[in-house]
Amino acid sequence: MSDDTRRTPPPEVAGGGDAGPQEAESPMTTLLRSDAVSLMLAARAVDKGGGTPEAVVAARRDLDRELRDRLAWPSGRDYARAAEEYERAGRPGDAALLWRMAGADTLIAAARAEWNARYDARPATPAEKMVYTMRQAGVIDFDPAGPYLGVDGAAYEPGAIDRGGEAEPILIVSGRGAAELVVGWPGFDAMAGWVATRGTTASGPLTPPPASGACRAWEEDQLLARLVTSPRDAPRFTVALPPATFTTDVRYDLYQSIAALAHDGCYYFPDQLEAELGTRMAMVPPHRAAGYGGADGPFARAYLARLSATDVSRETAAAIAAALVREDARPAQAAARAQTTTAGEDNRPGVAPSAGPPLLQPRPPQDPGPGAAPRL
Repeated sequence: MSDDTRRTPPPEVAGGGDAGPQEAESPMTTLLRSDAVSLMLAARAVDKGGGTPEAVVAARRDLDRELRDRLAWPSGRDYARAAEEYERAGRPGDAALLWRMAGADTLIAAARAEWNARYDARPATPAEKMVYTMRQAGVIDFDPAGPYLGVDGAAYEPGAIDRGGEAEPILIVSGRGAAELVVGWPGFDAMAGWVATRGTTASGPLTPPPASGACRAWEEDQLLARLVTSPRDAPRFTVALPPATFTTDVRYDLYQSIAALAHDGCYYFPDQLEAELGTRMAMVPPHRAAGYGGADGPFARAYLARLSATDVSRETAAAIAAALVREDARPAQAAARAQTTTAGEDNRPGVAPSAGPPLLQPRPPQDPGPGAAPRL
């Protein structure tokens, strides 16, 4: 890193270090000086990432982990004081890097806010409302050992409902973006077997559920599998698919990794996707990393490996993409129609409104690929 890099503290940490020339150096500076490798690796990480906010946050996370065992959660002020002390010691290059680490407090807060709000714009779907109603009514007898965490970041909750005195298997699949109800299983063993294939210790290609009901998780799998294995298709799909189409954080971040490489015109390979995914892991709030298997994202990497082994045709992926875009648009369209109808009634007193078409029209017959079926 050159010495002409900004050496003054960013506004958010200005005044963070007030140690005079005669004061003893801070414990953080002592630790950093005793291990020159940690600063060297942080500088290399920033440079390798092109100095982007993601690269700076990743470097800051790495330094935090190095120091956390001996210091109480390093803050921006700690890094700011260390930067001042490095400047006084005549090491402006290292000081400039430490000022960037100090300023990462703002980047970390912004990343946390963005991560927390990524699904805020998604309206609740009819399936989610049904899941909520059934939970509230207590009509599902859930497996007491569940929910089971999937390698895709979803929670899988097997259960049973009473159908005329007979227990029928039912599965709820939930992510932060949506929840769905998968029905039509041939039996409880078939449902349990498929849930096991979604687990964090399973391997090999992903497979469709042996159920007659729709399964959005499998549909999102197929889209991602096509994008992972066919980079030439990525520009076509990423233009039309917003990230929130992918309703778990693991799928969302993997899709964002694909979109980032496709935007750069990169003919990527799985190892490049894994590296990009690792960079994005730095932006995940630490308290949420468990859903990815930990700070290094081992579950997300395992999911990527399984997608790489899953064969999906371009035609199947295109049909699924179009269907999901339509599906995600329906709640907003229904709300708009309802608002228009209400306004029309207000403007036409005494005129009975037409019954009109149902809010959810049956989906036209199509063949979006194995495992897909018309949605509830």
